[in-house]
Amino acid sequence: VGTDTRMYHNIYYTLRNSPFEWAYIDDSTNIEIGHRALMILLSNISSDGQIYIFVVSMMTFGLFGKFLYDTTDSDNYKIPVFLFFAFGYFIECCNTIRQMLAVSIAVNSIPVFVARKYIRGIMIMAVSLLFHLSNALLALVILFSFIYVHVFCKKRLILPLAIVLICIFLGTSYFDVIIDIFLSGLGEKYQYYLFSSYSNAKGLSSIKIISTCTILSIIGNISSAVGS
Repeated sequence: VGTDTRMYHNIYYTLRNSPFEWAYIDDSTNIEIGHRALMILLSNISSDGQIYIFVVSMMTFGLFGKFLYDTTDSDNYKIPVFLFFAFGYFIECCNTIRQMLAVSIAVNSIPVFVARKYIRGIMIMAVSLLFHLSNALLALVILFSFIYVHVFCKKRLILPLAIVLICIFLGTSYFDVIIDIFLSGLGEKYQYYLFSSYSNAKGLSSIKIISTCTILSIIGNISSAVGS
């Protein structure tokens, strides 16, 4: 996980010798309750902090794999695997591990929602929020995608129109403003991103690329499922 490896090891060792706090973000480690609970659980198995990195990696790739398996036609399984690497999701999984674990949990709610199992889908989304609160933005994207697909599902313009609208939106300053407002509303922990490299032109460009790929993928997945 690059430069964050030592940080996660130090947090792991800190939690092993500290009482568990039920706050969403605690003062001693400054990470989400889901990750702290996972670290406490793993500390009963091993004293080596590397086990946290290993388990989170396996969970993330396993959950993404499950999502791709559940939503991909058997004849086209190579395409989503290629796109997973080409669009940068693999690299992000090796760096922003807390965020990507939350995303890997949340995307598995999509086929559940498509199957109209709404309570179960909400529960899966709620679990993902325990691992990163910014995942609330993904929840809004999924909601938007369902509304969009159901409004345009009887027309053959779903993906072309989505591409045009999203590209126009991401190419304006409105996207930057919404990201700033959204992160500001999540509390001091996530306001760090507003004053770091994530908020400069290069950082926002990366966010826009990932956002575009994610939104189009979700819309395509839901429209395909609804159409079938």
